[in-house]
Amino acid sequence: MKVIIIGSGASGLTCASELRKNDKKIDITILSKNSELPYSPCSLPYVVSKETTFEKITTFDLSFFENNKIKLLLNSDVESINRDKKEVYFMSENKGHRLKYDFLVIASGSNSYVPNIKGLNEIKFNKFYTKTDASQIINETKKAKQFVIIGGGLIGIELGTSLLKLKKDVTIVEGYKTILSSILDDDFSKKVEESLTNNGLKIITDAKIESVNKKEIILQNSKIPYDSLIVSCGSIKNKQIAEIANIQYENGITVDDELRTNDKYIFACGDCAQIKNHALLATNAIKQGKIVALNILGNTKKIDESVNTTCTKIGGLHIASCGLTKKQLVENKIDVIEGKYTGKLCSSCMNSEEDISVKVLSDKNLKILGAQIIGNSNVVGRINWITLAIKKGITIDEFMDIETAYNPAVSQLYDPVKITCEIILRKLQRKK
Repeated sequence: MKVIIIGSGASGLTCASELRKNDKKIDITILSKNSELPYSPCSLPYVVSKETTFEKITTFDLSFFENNKIKLLLNSDVESINRDKKEVYFMSENKGHRLKYDFLVIASGSNSYVPNIKGLNEIKFNKFYTKTDASQIINETKKAKQFVIIGGGLIGIELGTSLLKLKKDVTIVEGYKTILSSILDDDFSKKVEESLTNNGLKIITDAKIESVNKKEIILQNSKIPYDSLIVSCGSIKNKQIAEIANIQYENGITVDDELRTNDKYIFACGDCAQIKNHALLATNAIKQGKIVALNILGNTKKIDESVNTTCTKIGGLHIASCGLTKKQLVENKIDVIEGKYTGKLCSSCMNSEEDISVKVLSDKNLKILGAQIIGNSNVVGRINWITLAIKKGITIDEFMDIETAYNPAVSQLYDPVKITCEIILRKLQRKK
């Protein structure tokens, strides 16, 4: 069997790895338009801040591909796909090549979204999506002092705090009323914003950009000068390969619950695929890559809805969320019961200065629908705990019965998440 995978991101690499784990004889070829070995895009802000290096964020070196007999062809641009003959034609080093496949996997990812702002196309600006983008920004840090970032999502905020660590003057310009609006409700977003501004990051929300020029951004009521302008406004799914293959595409490549396109020999996974309730996260891409591999091998596996568990470290804060935010639930006309708690992470007898804020959201039947956590130390364990509860359908009252560990140096006797769930129970009791 011959499998060609287009794209060397998390989903494509996972698919290749999973295929090889289960079958030592499959002929696997990965076509990558990139010139460098696969790396972790999520790590790029920390390369800018010098907390890690480009070398260290490489995810798979050449030995991995050699040892697993997976052909990785870099600098390979797919030009055409003949579905009848099951052939892929691509260019590499100014030469055309043709490969046959039994199954084709499209894992071509996404591209940086650039908004339509007057004057933007007439000036030099940086995006922040690839290793090349990060290298350009690092070069500019050698001379530039004032940085303006358009976009207050995860990547924009992470990059902003990284530049702040380099003693740069950084301004975030966000069109929405709050930063991190895709993962946090307004109240928790304000907590993060307050912490960041106290540490020197300038944030302008609800911003209406009228135009930009090579020296400044012009808002309705002010102007912001800059030495370096960065646009970080999210991403758009890559549809180029779908157009080349002439397969169905809407907001992404259309797939069924086995991640198969309208051609039964072609699958799609990762950022380029249109999958309900799957955010563009590496964890989702990995899950999708495994499912595609299993289906190619004949072990039918279907995709389920994702809880979209997300975490980040911004400045001194650890931030995590899962499920839906309150505003998303309200938009879906779901009657939400909200529990919120802020307190110390450890027992009061330890004089700990570490705080934690927890929000849990449920419906009137006590089904857990989402959660957000902000703390001074790692909150990943707690958000993963809530994610498991959502996936397994554990209700608020059932969650209260789960045992938790206690030691005054590392925890409270009553875990903050359980305290938050108890608040929901009390609210519901008062409604009855």
